[in-house]
This record gives sequence, structure tokens and C-alpha cells, in this order.
Amino acid sequence: MIALDSSSLIAYLSGSKGADVDAVEFALREKQAVLAPVVLSELLSDPKLSPATAGVFKELPCLPLLEGYWERVGYLRSEVIRGGRKAPLDLK
Repeated sequence: MIALDSSSLIAYLSGSKGADVDAVEFALREKQAVLAPVVLSELLSDPKLSPATAGVFKELPCLPLLEGYWERVGYLRSEVIRGGRKAPLDLK
């Protein structure tokens, strides 16, 4: 199971290149791709999103919200930030 990030999925759909795009392609090809609920919300919030693309997003499995989900999000985000990477939560 590979949880896709919205920016990497958007880059994949736009034809961009990179390690993250390769990972998205692999996850989709191997039927390992899943979306976190917040990522699905972010993707569907684009007012310019076509119904066809929205349908593709909605067909991907979504991770269930189990007890402690947001706590795990916070701890994971902390590790990402500690590693010198950005990890915004804003949904614009």
C-alpha cells in the first residue's frame, strides 16, 4: 500500500518527471495506490477539476479513519519536518 500525495499525483497527471511521479506510476500500475482522506479532499476541492478526473480520484481506495488517525498524522508530520522537509496541512 502506497499513500499518494496530492502534489505528486497532480504532477503525474500533468506529465511531469521525477522520483515521486515514478512512485505514483508504480503504485497505480501495481494497484497499491491509496489516498488519505485529507488528500482526497484536497484533490476534489479544485474548482477547475474535470468530472472525469474527479471520478478517477474517487475510484482510488481511501484509507479508513481509525482511532488515533490525526495523532499519527501529527507525529508523522513532525518526523518529516525534523528531516528538513515541508509538510503543510493547509487545504487552501
